[in-house]
Order: sequence, then C-alpha cells, then structure tokens
Amino acid sequence: NGDKRLGRHWTYLAGWFHIQEASSMIPALVLNPQPGERVLDLCAAPGNKTALMAHALGNRGTVVANDIFWERIRPLRSAVDRLGLLNVSVTCHDGTAYPQAAGEFDCVLVDVPCSCEGTSRRFAGILKRAPFQMQKKRFHKQQLLLESAIRRSRVGGRILYSTCTYAPEENEAVVNAVLQRMPEVIRIRPIDLKGLKTSHGLTRWAGETYQDDLRQTIRIWPHLNDTGGFYIALLEKIGGKGNRS
Repeated sequence: NGDKRLGRHWTYLAGWFHIQEASSMIPALVLNPQPGERVLDLCAAPGNKTALMAHALGNRGTVVANDIFWERIRPLRSAVDRLGLLNVSVTCHDGTAYPQAAGEFDCVLVDVPCSCEGTSRRFAGILKRAPFQMQKKRFHKQQLLLESAIRRSRVGGRILYSTCTYAPEENEAVVNAVLQRMPEVIRIRPIDLKGLKTSHGLTRWAGETYQDDLRQTIRIWPHLNDTGGFYIALLEKIGGKGNRS
C-alpha cells in the first residue's frame, strides 16, 4: 500500500523487532534483570522497558507490568502479545500503593511520569509548557512511587528510578528526599555504562544541597550521544524497614 512506516511493516507486526528510543532502553539495561528473578515494572505502559526486561530473562523469570490507567493497559498488552512474551503479567493498580500481596521482587523499575523535557528533540512543543507549575505535585507523586518501589523490593534487591526530564526537582531532589526518609533501608549503587557519555548527578541546585553520593546517579544529555535525555538512579535495598503496605 506504499506505507513506508516501520510500525506498519509485516515484520514489526509479526514481532520480529521493536522500536524504542535509544536512551529509553538504558534504565532496563542498568537494572540488568537476570534469569530466574521476579521483576516489577511499576509504571510500565506503553511497555517498551517491560519488553526489554522480559527478553533479558529468557522466559526464566517473570515481569509484572503495572500501570494505573486502564486506557494505557491496551498498548501495553499489545506490545507483550505482538512480541510473544510468555513471562509477563499485566496489572492495573495505583503504583504509589502497589499491593503487598504481590510479594517481594528482585528488581523494581520505577520510570515515573515527568515533564518529559528529554524528548524535546522529537517533540519541540514540550518545552513550551510550564513545567514549574506542576513540579510540587510531580515531586510528591514521584517520591511516593519510589517509596512504593522500595517497599515491594526484597532486601538485597535493586530499584531503578528514572525520568526523561532534566529538572533536578524531579530527579536528584526526589531521590535525595527518599534517601533521607529511609537512610537505613536503601543506598545508591554506582552505574557503569561503557561506551556512553554521561554526567554525574547534581549535589547542589537552586540553593539546595543533596547527599554527596547522588554523584553516582547519571544524566544522559542529547548532545553527547545523539539520543534523548534521561536521568537514572540505581538503588539497593539494604534493610527491612519501610515495608508497610
């Protein structure tokens, strides 16, 4: 029919490949789920990172892909079905209060809703929004999502917090606040990404000072790698506190 879009090609529809922006693949690669592990993707739709982690498990382990909105579950399920992923379960819950009955997970990915400034190369209009008007509301929701992810992790488990925005108020400030609330529960793990240019997380912004170990979190800038922008923090649960449902 002359339609040259990759998403309409029969090989895509048959699940032979998946389309994903390069930088958005990095959170799943850093979390690095291993065969046999239980993985929770707390804010999963449309399912790109879910698919990458499920593939990494090689059908030896399971990914629970969750989203709060029913209308976003459909594209999530569609991606899972198209790729023939047999080790993915889909749930629809508020991620800030994910059910304790789900048990503990070895890995939890919490790629939170954000102001999406890192997508401005593809969607220039995103920068015309007024993100600062929503930052306090986003900060509170993002903090609750990260704390929920930590509660659902087993001791020794890995939690990855990520956004596709540059705003420190949605990145380092969120992680710093949770570290202060749960100092005996989590710690930051260093991130080693060979072949990718990154910068350290910030420890100061707008008169605020954050913990020094936030330098171990990373920022991915479009001009350094010809990608979108991202912020990534890898955490490890080291204590059993904070497990309230």
